Amino acid sequence: MEVTIRKSLPRDFETISHVVEQAFRDVEMSDQNEHILVGRLRVSDAYVPELSIVAENKSGQIVGHILVTKIRIVEGKNSEGSLALAPVSVLPIFQNQGIGSRLIKAALEKRENLVSNR
Repeated sequence: MEVTIRKSLPRDFETISHVVEQAFRDVEMSDQNEHILVGRLRVSDAYVPELSIVAENKSGQIVGHILVTKIRIVEGKNSEGSLALAPVSVLPIFQNQGIGSRLIKAALEKRENLVSNR
């Protein structure tokens, strides 16, 4: 399926919430609250706007979303900054068409660009 991958915008947030909710609606190992997690992460210090990415189909419908946020790994007195990918969401009718993979690749490329530009 042909999709356009782009950074999410504030006007997309409600649609992203719907996409995430629908993507996990029937997943057995889910508590079906991933859309709430995405909303909370978006207003946290962990949020990296450039790493909130959507997939749009030809008609401009958002059919997928990925979120990568900042985390801190702590072991005793040592800590290291890193990134966490969660969740990857694709509307059920568009799953198994490579959209999630494209979102992951786009997030990894964008992350690489952010790191190399520091």
